Amino acid sequence: WIQEQLPYWPGSKLLNDEGWIESDWLGLMMPFSSGWNYNVNLGWLWAIPKSDDSVWLYKSNHLGWLWTGLSIYPFFFSSDLDDWLYMNIQSSDEISWYLYNFSSKEWKLFNL
Repeated sequence: WIQEQLPYWPGSKLLNDEGWIESDWLGLMMPFSSGWNYNVNLGWLWAIPKSDDSVWLYKSNHLGWLWTGLSIYPFFFSSDLDDWLYMNIQSSDEISWYLYNFSSKEWKLFNL
């Protein structure tokens, strides 16, 4: 029964009875038992985190699977691109991510 009382995301704080949680490094989000999560800064993500310091995320067909963690966010490793990406948080929001691709050395806006 204790598992039902723990936050869905390890290392997060349950903020209210509605289910909103706060991660120290990913911010405010609403997790759903389906694996989909709404993050106020990153939009809809699919993830079932297994640890409190890293997670694999799925973000639409444009970006696919991304890995990030407590010590590296807002850097992401893209398994689809087999490359590292950096998110400009100030220029990104829930529907568009502004990312730097280290291989191509280019910034690109992804409208998601």
